[in-house]
Amino acid sequence: MIEMSSTEAAAFKRQAIAPRQRGAWLVPVIMALHAGLLGWSALVHSPTWDEPMHLAGGLRHLQFGQFDIDRGNPPLVASVAALPVLAARPVTDWTHAENPYIAGTDFAEANGERIVWLTVLGRLACIAFSLLGALICYRWAAELYGPGAGITALCLWCFCPLILGHGALVTADVAASSIGIAACYLFRRWLKSGTMTGALAAGMFLAAAEVTKYVWVILYPLWPILWLVWILTGRQGNARPSLGQLVFILALGIYGTNVAYLFVGSLEPVNAYPYLSQTVTTYLGSPERSNFSGALARCVLAVPIPLPWDYVKGACEVTELFQFQHQCYLRGRWQEGGWWYYYLYGLGAKMPLGALGLLALTIVAAVQKIRRGDVPLGEHALLLVPPAAVLLFVTTLSGCHHHVRYALPAVPFLVAYSGQAAEGCFRFGKTFTMVFCVCLVASVASSLAAYPHSISYFNELAGGPSRGDEHLVDSNFDWGQDLLYLKRWHDEHPEARPFHVAYFGPVNPATVGIAFDDVPKGAAPEAGKQPHARGPEPGWYAVSTSWAHGYMWRLPASDGSFEMLDRRYFEYFLRLRPVARAGYSIFIYHVSRDEANSLRRELQLPPLEELPFAETSAPLSSPSRSRRS
Repeated sequence: MIEMSSTEAAAFKRQAIAPRQRGAWLVPVIMALHAGLLGWSALVHSPTWDEPMHLAGGLRHLQFGQFDIDRGNPPLVASVAALPVLAARPVTDWTHAENPYIAGTDFAEANGERIVWLTVLGRLACIAFSLLGALICYRWAAELYGPGAGITALCLWCFCPLILGHGALVTADVAASSIGIAACYLFRRWLKSGTMTGALAAGMFLAAAEVTKYVWVILYPLWPILWLVWILTGRQGNARPSLGQLVFILALGIYGTNVAYLFVGSLEPVNAYPYLSQTVTTYLGSPERSNFSGALARCVLAVPIPLPWDYVKGACEVTELFQFQHQCYLRGRWQEGGWWYYYLYGLGAKMPLGALGLLALTIVAAVQKIRRGDVPLGEHALLLVPPAAVLLFVTTLSGCHHHVRYALPAVPFLVAYSGQAAEGCFRFGKTFTMVFCVCLVASVASSLAAYPHSISYFNELAGGPSRGDEHLVDSNFDWGQDLLYLKRWHDEHPEARPFHVAYFGPVNPATVGIAFDDVPKGAAPEAGKQPHARGPEPGWYAVSTSWAHGYMWRLPASDGSFEMLDRRYFEYFLRLRPVARAGYSIFIYHVSRDEANSLRRELQLPPLEELPFAETSAPLSSPSRSRRS
């Protein structure tokens, strides 16, 4: 056990007193800087894949009270984002309301180039969610470990690349993270006070969390467990948070969810939902049977669910989708289903090394405090159990490991807990303090070095953002955010014509003024000869890294349509070195005739007989060399 000297003890006591008074002036400064960073990122990036869909869904909620578009996401964030967009009078197209991604594409096409500005309006409205998360991280850490810990947690949140990247988008991930930790913070406040006012606040934010992202359904079983741990471990003072108030909190969460959905379809029986009915039949047997299991199945199928139809239907669709074995990508490898360590790997690669170092220092400090009994078990459980439950929940959806952002709701709890490292500076001397300062500064510097390309951020151990696509694709690196950067490069290089584009995003490049041709499809030798493969040809190419790594999804074509790719047609670009890039996610190539023929031989395609157009410059890359050489 490490003992503190009288001087250190006095300093620590001063640190723990009045967290609102010491360093409080830094809080609005850091939060204002955070808002500015998010605002600028919102302005300079093009719409990402899910944003037009969310905006269309939000407009549908506000205009008609319907939730059929984007049912896979609860309506809170989409509705907030759609408020300023609705005031701008956008053009809407509900022709394909039954398919959220096509409905999002229709919304983008109906508004043309204006979709960029409409998306910015929605993004600016969502910045408030990230500011809420920043404030809660600060308050929770400051109340537990002192003002220095609060400022540390605030810096970790406000400069975290995951937050800077996704907090500037019309998506629910950062909002769910912020509202989730706010709900748990208010639940803790209720546990400490045992008052009805505290129960009311906790219940209202529980409802808000439930209509932000389905992951927070875990709070319904989790909070009773944490309440029991709090009661059994004591240290709650004179407050006795009652079971009746806990039931009130959970009931208020259910009631608030119904309010958000206008009570439409609430109390439908289990058998109204095919997915739930099939699940019951699988585990209990057919309800037509006359034995005990059949009778039990009939009873379960008749139980009314006290939640809106669209909410339950959306949760069922998401669960069913994620249990299906999709093609998942990690470190250059595709496989059916995911990896148990996918989210741990993703967070380890996309969090700054300095932040991971602070988490390690926190563990050192926490072990010593637990041994001394300085912090009750209930307090540790409130900060550590929710992120563990989130990671376990998303990991069990092993069929669809595509997005590290699904684990974002775990991040604010780890951020608040990591603030504890600042407290160690008063306990463990100068060496610990120096390491702490280096880690905090390195975390902020590493993140800002990649800004505003925070979506593509990877830490130095992973090779940085220039090598991020070697680890992960899609929303982890390339989500369509760099089309405006490609537009700038296209305008600055008139010699790069004709220009072929394979863009991974929801907006056709022609919408922002890029005149382009389609990229010829190739075929890998092991896949055999493909019927639509033209093979490599000379010219200029801009290819999103997700396509280059073999992603299969909807490709914007030069004729304005979207084509669903069923094969990995563009992997042959991995054999080339790019001559430039737009942001980090779109690589630009110049292919000569010799290079094209060399690649065609590798792909077992016939050689070119003649050039389709004159080359504009000497060869700039070699097909025999990797783009990483």
